Amino acid sequence: MCAPQVMTNGRFTSVKHRVIASGNKSRISMIYFCGPPLYEKISPLPCLMERGEESLYKEFTWWEYKKAAYKSRLADNRLGLFQRQRPPLTSAAAPATISSAAAALAIATA
Repeated sequence: MCAPQVMTNGRFTSVKHRVIASGNKSRISMIYFCGPPLYEKISPLPCLMERGEESLYKEFTWWEYKKAAYKSRLADNRLGLFQRQRPPLTSAAAPATISSAAAALAIATA
């Protein structure tokens, strides 16, 4: 899902789903899709941004993302349409530690 990646300004990135399945046992998979309301704006959370840090993504709605995702192939970078050019990394824009970013995300989404 793209929302946590955008909300953390790239600190947490989405990964491709991969499974190493044994051919000896049956396997059952269940999928669960969730997302914000269609017209909810998605952008980095201000509490996760360092002073002077710029957003890596343009603000977009969940509807705009879903529309772009349905037009793309599964392997494509679905956030590519919403990415800005990366500014040079400075000490003020250095990535936060995972624990502080996770704590801020948990607080902001609670």
